Amino acid sequence: MAKRMPKQSPDEQRKPSQPVNAVQLLKADHRHVQKLFEQFKAAPAGDKASLAARLFVFLDVHGRIEEELVYPAVRASMESSASIQAHDASDQGDDGEDAEMAPLNGVELDLPEEDDEESDGAVAMAYESHQIIRDLIQQLRSIETDHDDYHELFDELEEVVIEHVAEEENEILPLLADTSDIRALGSELQRRKDELTSRASLAA
Repeated sequence: MAKRMPKQSPDEQRKPSQPVNAVQLLKADHRHVQKLFEQFKAAPAGDKASLAARLFVFLDVHGRIEEELVYPAVRASMESSASIQAHDASDQGDDGEDAEMAPLNGVELDLPEEDDEESDGAVAMAYESHQIIRDLIQQLRSIETDHDDYHELFDELEEVVIEHVAEEENEILPLLADTSDIRALGSELQRRKDELTSRASLAA
């Protein structure tokens, strides 16, 4: 028999009446995930399965909207920024006025590379973290909440999620803030989030 979908909290049911800043939406999701972990730990044994099911759906949906919309937007922003920098550098070279790139006493300067590769690496790491989270959720869904291994796996999931959130808020969201229309992206994130959550409810 199909499992009944756990009742959603007001935060999960809320639909914004106006465009939402994408960064604010994602940070609000992160805070809500933290709250769900705390609720699971404090809940009596009989409520843990329902809370875990809600957490797993929320993480699934959050990961999907990031991979479908957020990370591509960040990479597009990085590519646009790199293109502008390359164009500016070309203009400076043509004019012969770029003092920073000129040799010093006949020796070429070994200038540090831009941090584009580091930023792209952060996005790649985020994809890897999502896969680890999915794998852990799949394992947790296959066993009962009172199983000996359940809480160890659940603690591992929480640790991975907390680390991922910290890296994302420190390295990825600041890049997302540079996208051309952060509110339009926020509206698209909310629309897709509602769609995936509704689909998960129907499938439960």
